[in-house]
Amino acid sequence: MSSAPWWGHALVLVLLLAVSAGVYQRTFHLGFFSLDDPDYVESNPHLENLTGSNLRAILSEPYFANYAPLHLLSYALDVALAGGKSATAFHISNVIWYCWVVGMVYLLALTLRLPLAAAAGAALLFALHPAHVEVVAWISSRKDLVATGFAALAMTCYLRYRQPGAGARAWYAGSVLCFLLASAAKQSVVLLPAALLVWDFLVERRRHWAMALDKIPFGLVTLFFAWRTLGAQPDTAKAFSTFIVGATQWQNLWLLTGLGDYVLYRPAPDPQAGHELVRILVIVSAVGFWLLPLALLRVLRPTQVGLIYWTLIQMTPPMVMRFITPVTDRYLFLPSVGVCLLLANCAAGWAGAAAPKKRWAIAVPLATVALIWAAKTWNYLGEWRDPRTVWFGAKAKSESYQISELLGKVYQEAGDRMNAFITSGKAPKLADDLPLALSITGDAAQVEKLRTEWEGQPQDQSATRAYRDHLWELAWQEFGSAVANRGTVLAPNLYLRRGKLRVDQGKPAEAIADLKRAFELARTHTYEKVRQENGTHVARALGIAYWQMRDYAEALRWYQEAKRIQDASPTVWLPAINQEVERITRLAEGSK
Repeated sequence: MSSAPWWGHALVLVLLLAVSAGVYQRTFHLGFFSLDDPDYVESNPHLENLTGSNLRAILSEPYFANYAPLHLLSYALDVALAGGKSATAFHISNVIWYCWVVGMVYLLALTLRLPLAAAAGAALLFALHPAHVEVVAWISSRKDLVATGFAALAMTCYLRYRQPGAGARAWYAGSVLCFLLASAAKQSVVLLPAALLVWDFLVERRRHWAMALDKIPFGLVTLFFAWRTLGAQPDTAKAFSTFIVGATQWQNLWLLTGLGDYVLYRPAPDPQAGHELVRILVIVSAVGFWLLPLALLRVLRPTQVGLIYWTLIQMTPPMVMRFITPVTDRYLFLPSVGVCLLLANCAAGWAGAAAPKKRWAIAVPLATVALIWAAKTWNYLGEWRDPRTVWFGAKAKSESYQISELLGKVYQEAGDRMNAFITSGKAPKLADDLPLALSITGDAAQVEKLRTEWEGQPQDQSATRAYRDHLWELAWQEFGSAVANRGTVLAPNLYLRRGKLRVDQGKPAEAIADLKRAFELARTHTYEKVRQENGTHVARALGIAYWQMRDYAEALRWYQEAKRIQDASPTVWLPAINQEVERITRLAEGSK
């Protein structure tokens, strides 16, 4: 640990927390996002209050295809403190968690015996890394914050356990406990025991069985959470590809430099793209990169080699698991700890080799990198103004079908709000929909017409009707782009949205093909919740489409199918389905 006085560490922490909070206070107003936030937070029944039954469910049952009880407990605590599901409270909590992780990185840097300036530099780099925007700004990425903070603390405790002095058992127990808590937040930390083994071998130079024996409790934690999570995860139907793993590794390493182009989703590398020789070179070079640090042991310090392997090991799980999208910024949150510590360690080594009067030079390379990263982070945060700007900005940087689908969803839902105003008089929220309208149309005069209509004058609603039709057309274009780029990914929601859009536009005959495609994809989906929820909604949408076409017999058949699927599900997706079935039954009987 550093020999600096306590007030020096306190000052550094205050400055680090001020920087972290100052950068990310821009996220407080973002609200809930339409992806994952509804499932994890808005419609999660276990977060309403901290009752015994809710706590038992959080601690014992997988939720939303994951087993991450500490992740959900962090939300439950937010709800209890805020007195409800306040999006602002969740965003503030995310920033507080981020500040805590920055502090844990600083503590880990000190435990690695970095001087005060280098330790502060490592934590500052971590606070400003542009790959972290998604993790902090998106409520559903809370699990990365919680898991990484406890994983860094687990590493700190383990290093203290390995240092001479009293309290070794307590430090070891603390390390295992922190790893347990990290695993309870997100299973991306499962390879921490492997990183500790490599650290023992390369840095501690342990060469006996104790090196493996003290990893057994860590391994048991890994096995438990892997068992619970794998049992909850659906099969993505993605085949394992060595090329995708190799190409993803290179893409991840580039993004970890802080110089990449950061975006919510990227399409997976195409295993058939390019010449076969190029694909082989990608695989061989990716494997060779794992061997390179060992070849440089005479040039690099063992600690630096250990940090390189920390980074490589921690970014492996999402690469080898058959995820639909193997490259996203949030997967780089834990590996970036190693990168920031490595840069600070190299800067400290360079400054230590300089003349004594030039020791201040430790700040020069770290400050340069920090400024570059700060500029990229600030610019990227500028895209996070509302859900539309996030996806709109992302589309310019990525061809992922998910971005087009989610951008289309923003347009569709805004159009649905306009339609609700036209049909039932339910006025849109001016604070939300006026800025969105200005962002989409860029016409202040048109937006002013919308304002007067939403406030009750005039009554013809012509501007709202034109705006609704424009929104629905934009949604249709984005959904078409998503269909063209989805590849072999099962996407029942995408076809459901397309079909629903055509029904809302009064074109039910054109909706049938998309809705039947959605039903087929939902019926064969590997995730039971998707089969039940999407199957129920798609069957009802088909019933509505045939109802509009006055084919009451076929409409009744699909309504009954929606009721059958829902009755077999533990969740009520459509509370009014029984009444709707009764009504369409009367219409079907009357049409005979």
